[in-house]
Amino acid sequence: MDISIYAPFPGLVEKLGWEGAADETVRLGCTSVETFSDVTAEESGLLLKNTDEAKEARKILESRGLKVTCCSVFSNLYNSPREVESLKRQAEIAEALGSPFLHHTVLPWVQEDELPPFDEAMEVGLDASEEVAKHAADFGVTCLYEDQGFYVNGIEGYATFFNEMKRRCKNVGVCGDMGNSLFVDVPGEEFFKAFSKDILHVHAKDYFRKTTPEEGWRRTLGGNWISSAPMGEGIVDIDMCMKILADNGYNGAVAIEDFDIPHSVKVLQKY
Repeated sequence: MDISIYAPFPGLVEKLGWEGAADETVRLGCTSVETFSDVTAEESGLLLKNTDEAKEARKILESRGLKVTCCSVFSNLYNSPREVESLKRQAEIAEALGSPFLHHTVLPWVQEDELPPFDEAMEVGLDASEEVAKHAADFGVTCLYEDQGFYVNGIEGYATFFNEMKRRCKNVGVCGDMGNSLFVDVPGEEFFKAFSKDILHVHAKDYFRKTTPEEGWRRTLGGNWISSAPMGEGIVDIDMCMKILADNGYNGAVAIEDFDIPHSVKVLQKY
């Protein structure tokens, strides 16, 4: 299995530089890297600012036997032309890194305050995502979308978005996140079953869940409360998610979205 380091990687680069981060990735037992940037934070949120930086980073990673499995970017495309242009540049950076995929969020709200109407937000998100995907196609990059937020999530909401994206663009796929569908009270394995044939990349994580509020926990759309859990210790059915992937011949990477990398690697290695 190709196990990617994901969530902690930008912090490693900031602390150790690209060479140190690559060495640490190998030491931790990961075989590849998933990068992360936040275009909502403008330049301060970018791991790489241009293709020249990306090419240098690629050389360093490849010298350690590492590849980039996906470039992930946090964005909110609701009426944000600036972020669309930033995502186009990130598609070019993905190509320079040798990544086949650009994964970006679309409508990532996980708070119920002042949410725009579903149909309105979805149309804006679709139009913006189409513009990014068509630009990415010029660089041979496939755009991926995870189950995230209150809109592009669950079975019905995600299908509304993704089926339309498949109609508009050929270079699109699913980033299956094992835990994010819990924000709309759908188990991860149910999401994986529904979209298994289109899953091209995977995020592995786990959550605790309770029915009463607690400080620091996040409220789901259905009124439950969730908080991050160490891999394999929460309610996410990792076994079933991995079985669904195997049954569908999945041969892509599984990226760890957890900061305890050694523990998560041990959990995933049994697969």
